[in-house]
Amino acid sequence: MKRKGEITEKMKSFAYEYLKNGYKQKKAAEFAGYSSPSVAAARLMKNEKVLAIINKVVERADAKNEMEAVDVMIELSERAMFDPIAFFHEDGSPKTLMEMNAATRRLIKGISHSVSKSGDVVTRFDLVDKDKALELVGKHHKLFTDKMELDGGVEINMNYNYGNDEK
Repeated sequence: MKRKGEITEKMKSFAYEYLKNGYKQKKAAEFAGYSSPSVAAARLMKNEKVLAIINKVVERADAKNEMEAVDVMIELSERAMFDPIAFFHEDGSPKTLMEMNAATRRLIKGISHSVSKSGDVVTRFDLVDKDKALELVGKHHKLFTDKMELDGGVEINMNYNYGNDEK
């Protein structure tokens, strides 16, 4: 028996569907099985327990996806130093995506397919910009700081006031 103020499975379902469906309240209420989705959604979005579930899931997702500065540098270093041989077997034949390790797959920013004149399907991998990764790593290590040389004389005049002068 449900006690007043208790969170129900339907309410939990609404919270998860709300997040899953891009923060669309009515759609989440429909998926959760409410008969009047608009009314239910408005009521549920004021319910502290439902909001707590939503916030908890969002916080967990943020923590899980948070990248540390060292992770960024590792990723940039992998991009900057990758060897294209990682896309091929020892015999020179291309690897499938499933045969590539995760670090190699992360180098792919796009995939396109076309059919050659002979009827073969050709897969093209667009890779991340290696030069851009090298540039960002170089900037981090301050390899590209601009320095200016100044030549010429400098004249400095200093005046000090030590208080009231005795007359």
